[in-house]
Amino acid sequence: MRKAAIGLLVVVIFMLTACNNNKISNSSKTAQKKPVVQGKELYLTKQSSTPSDTRGLILKNIGNPLDVDELDTGLMDLSQEHFSPQDYYLQVGKYINKANLNEWVNRKSKSNPNGLNPEIPGNKDSLQLEKAYPPILSYVLEQDYLDKSGKTAGVSIAVALDKTVQVSYTDAQGLVYSDSVTVGDSAFTQEGENIGESIIKQLRNKHIVPNVPIFLTLYQTADTDKSIVPGYFFEKAFVDTGEGSIDSWSGVDRKYYPFPDSSTSTLDKGTSDMFQNLKDDFGTNFPDANYTMVGEGLYVDKQLTNLEIDIKVPGADRPLVEAMTQYLASELQNKALPDYIPISIRLMDIDDEKALITWDPEKESIGTYIY
Repeated sequence: MRKAAIGLLVVVIFMLTACNNNKISNSSKTAQKKPVVQGKELYLTKQSSTPSDTRGLILKNIGNPLDVDELDTGLMDLSQEHFSPQDYYLQVGKYINKANLNEWVNRKSKSNPNGLNPEIPGNKDSLQLEKAYPPILSYVLEQDYLDKSGKTAGVSIAVALDKTVQVSYTDAQGLVYSDSVTVGDSAFTQEGENIGESIIKQLRNKHIVPNVPIFLTLYQTADTDKSIVPGYFFEKAFVDTGEGSIDSWSGVDRKYYPFPDSSTSTLDKGTSDMFQNLKDDFGTNFPDANYTMVGEGLYVDKQLTNLEIDIKVPGADRPLVEAMTQYLASELQNKALPDYIPISIRLMDIDDEKALITWDPEKESIGTYIY
């Protein structure tokens, strides 16, 4: 969902701005409103003269494209704690190369002493041993942060870890045996921290990155490639200039939840009910439309900060798309969904985006676009 891009040819149908007479004037009611979630600051970027050769590996090593997107965007958001967009430029990581990454994600062995996935003990291998020592490290993402002079002043790292691991073993006859194993919570966290510590030591001891602060995060990938929401960051650590190890870890509470879903209803029943009402009302107003409606909300510290909805209507023609766009804009204007967070709704025909409706809580305005 977060990959939606506005095409070059965009028809702006209308822009609705909340009228003053719709605002609550009663001071006691105003005090009860949730604070508006401010739009996040964006980094200015600088093109690297020596781009990393690892980028293509992310699609090979991480199966769910939602994880690929969240690794990038989530790491940028979390990095603002240490590298403010007002003071730093963002650049694609250029220090960790393909050789480093391939060594790390492969198993440790005599021929690969820098491997960060566990070594199979002894000289024998089997499916049982593969399951007993699952390789949870799948990718390491690097982002570089430059000061105003263009010099690297900080590095952020996202360590992608698979909690559910697909393993396989090929016997002497060439027969392939495969299975999956899910690592327990405690063992998963401990192994992730060990991998993170090893990455810091190699980055420092081998002088892979400059002697600048390193912000390192641990990320749990989605359990399946077909998951409708990405995985999530669960721990972080900061290693200052000159330091070669991690002093302490702290938790990260940033996670996407699907709509509709029982987990979201438990976490945030109010928004869950509003989504279900919108879905039902949409079907009532367009009874002949064969549609599906799903959403995902980003919760930070258990608070909803962003909501994105996809509505797929196969075969919808232009008049129907326009009618649906106007209807959804009206629903947002009438506070059918929470008005204190950014909202985007995409109307789609299978995989082609037909329209976009957005809500800006700071400006209290609605934008509608038809492609």
